[in-house]
Amino acid sequence: MIEIVSLRHEWPEKAGFFIDRPVGYPKYTFLHFNNSVEILVDGAMVTTEPHACIIYNIGTPQYFISPMPLTHDWMHFGGEAAPLFAAYGLAVDTLYYPSSPAFITDIISEMENEYFSHHPQWEQLLSLKTEELFLKLSRACRKKFVISVNSSTEGRFYNLRNTIFSDLSHQWTIGEMASMVGLSESRFAGLYKNFYGISPINDLIRARVNAAVNALENTGKSISEIAESLGYNNLPHFIRQFHGIVGMSPASYRKDQHDKRRMQLTDLNRTVPKDIR
Repeated sequence: MIEIVSLRHEWPEKAGFFIDRPVGYPKYTFLHFNNSVEILVDGAMVTTEPHACIIYNIGTPQYFISPMPLTHDWMHFGGEAAPLFAAYGLAVDTLYYPSSPAFITDIISEMENEYFSHHPQWEQLLSLKTEELFLKLSRACRKKFVISVNSSTEGRFYNLRNTIFSDLSHQWTIGEMASMVGLSESRFAGLYKNFYGISPINDLIRARVNAAVNALENTGKSISEIAESLGYNNLPHFIRQFHGIVGMSPASYRKDQHDKRRMQLTDLNRTVPKDIR
């Protein structure tokens, strides 16, 4: 069975963020980068394209740096992983570029919710979801992914997505997005899904919900303040979209995180000798 140690989906970091583990990590590490990064692979630095994936082996030196604001999915795991890699033809310490990569974030988001909620048989479900992730990754990396656009168009889409994610409070429409890259709405919507594996509106919703998760965990803002800051004029609409992606309401998510941190502090206090406290 696969054992999940920790994981996060679409985790944000500031420009210049880096990881440097010269002796690697004691578990396997899976990474999926939404944007380009500079990463160490086989002893050499490589500049990736967006949506690169890698499975670092146990003990493999790890280094990457993101020159721009980073959004990535990551997971540390152990257990019987090697037979899984062999079954699906996946090599460790190798860069992969899956077609339509949105499934990665979707699966890790589901796993994250299960990991923190501890429903009955949660560990077994996480193991099964990990297998689903690697099966779909194997499939996606065997497909030919061809888009008949030039590099200039691809660059405009990349800049547009960064602009959208930097201004989530704006009332974005398909028409406005399409005009910013100089395409018709239908052509724009089709190319966007080809590039990112998700429709532009669903991508926007997911980015807003991920920002809400970050705000719930790290700020004292009220739920209505968070919703308004992310462009929601209708609080019940925000709550429905949040619940649809996270699996619980914003209030329940905040309470769940608060309870988990309190339990962690309690466990930590129990392990600290009294003469050190």
